[in-house]
Amino acid sequence: MLLLTALVFVGVVGGILLLVYLNKICDWLVTRDVLSPSLIMLCTYLACMFLFHRHD
Repeated sequence: MLLLTALVFVGVVGGILLLVYLNKICDWLVTRDVLSPSLIMLCTYLACMFLFHRHD
């Protein structure tokens, strides 16, 4: 039970850190005009699907 709680905690914290990290990367790419906003939204969508799809 403790292991499960630890895994959930690590997953939540890791997911939040990953989203913040991706957000900073996207902001940097927007300021550099490297990627189009649609591509950034697609990457964000794929990242969210990957993060929230694993329910095991």
